[in-house]
Amino acid sequence: MDTKDAEAIIICFDAGNSESWSVACDWLKLGEEEDIPVQLLVCDSLSNESLRAEVFKEATKNHFEVVQLSPHSDEIEEDEECGVARITAALVAHQWPNLALKNKKTAISESAPTNRSQQKSNVVNPMEKKANQKNNSDEDDDDSDGEVFNELFPKLMEMRSRGASMDLEGRRKMAEKMTVRFWRALKLDEEEIRGLSDDGED
Repeated sequence: MDTKDAEAIIICFDAGNSESWSVACDWLKLGEEEDIPVQLLVCDSLSNESLRAEVFKEATKNHFEVVQLSPHSDEIEEDEECGVARITAALVAHQWPNLALKNKKTAISESAPTNRSQQKSNVVNPMEKKANQKNNSDEDDDDSDGEVFNELFPKLMEMRSRGASMDLEGRRKMAEKMTVRFWRALKLDEEEIRGLSDDGED
């Protein structure tokens, strides 16, 4: 697969499957062979201490960051991002080439309140309302994101096996389809993948 112009690579593997980890190790070598800005090695969790040590050793050697979707609570440091949130942050923080920033319209009220004390007592702060709604849905969102990625992992491994027998155009279409699915799983801006498609057989 041609990765010369790649800006990010996310390698996903099943920590409970030795064959899956072996395939991931082959992909990790791209970290030394190519200069790809964002390199993430993703799995559900690393409960096996021996495998955990090996994974972090190989990831560090090949300049990859390890991201666990469901790390054990004692592994999470205070204010540390993990799981889907960390993947999203890494992709958003990268300076993507040819990225066009969009103008955000802000609504500004032209009328000033005549009685501020009355306004404070009668009006609900929309930002507080939005924050409360977000807090109530965060836990459900995290569970949903984890389920989506768990569904995508086996499909990714299946496509990896099928890709070996495909021509270049077939592999490109397959990579495009998985890119779109991961992008949507991360709930990123649909405008950035306009023109790409995840249609086709799984």
